Amino acid sequence: MTSDEWASTPFPSYTEAQETEITRRSPVADVIGEHTSIHRLEDGAYRGACPFCNRPDTLEVFPETGRWRCSNCLETGDVMIFINKFLGLWRADAYKFLADRAGLNFEVGA
Repeated sequence: MTSDEWASTPFPSYTEAQETEITRRSPVADVIGEHTSIHRLEDGAYRGACPFCNRPDTLEVFPETGRWRCSNCLETGDVMIFINKFLGLWRADAYKFLADRAGLNFEVGA
């Protein structure tokens, strides 16, 4: 992307209601499962390899709260923070990524 293209590209901006809908349509276990190997446990949580520290069975995903954490490197967050960290995106761009993934077409502003 050239500097002129960068300057003319609107920075994604979402309302609180849009962010809530994006998060609701982006189940944490589904999104994380697309980027690292996780398996469901009997209690409904998931466990798998942490993509941040590369340790097996240290990443725990909790669908009922929409949160995840690694017991080794202590990274933690929600689905948006996972995408932010995993893909190296700014917050607004992480929301855009999740909105696109969920098939949501919101107007974004500068």
